[in-house]
Amino acid sequence: MRTLPLTVGLLALGSSAGAGETRAPVEFARHVQPILQRACAICHNETLAQGGLSLASRAAALKGGESGPAIAPGDAAGSLLVKRLSVVLPRMPMGLPPLPDAEVATLRTWIDAGAAWPEGQPAATKTTASASASPITDRSATRR
Repeated sequence: MRTLPLTVGLLALGSSAGAGETRAPVEFARHVQPILQRACAICHNETLAQGGLSLASRAAALKGGESGPAIAPGDAAGSLLVKRLSVVLPRMPMGLPPLPDAEVATLRTWIDAGAAWPEGQPAATKTTASASASPITDRSATRR
């Protein structure tokens, strides 16, 4: 019976230890841009904006497409980008496997923190590899 108080104490200690920790901030160029480039650029770039959505710039993402703005700075749960990557159909990226949970979490954290996007910093730009690939027929160009 002595192990019960010890176990409860260790659980309480473990949960309080994480509460004081701070995570490193999500940086657009280092964390967000590579995700958008790899998973979104093939269909949502400055040249091809499927559904009317380009993710080539912050202004374009805020403007959104036919379904509305892609990001709502400070509100990841209300952002269409997060919804489409998670639960809302059609789920994105269309025709490709879902993004890993860690990448969706990175985007959530970034949006909740205000979706800082340096002026002039492109995100989803058309590349040679993605320009010739179809997201439904050629998965090797953008994925694992």
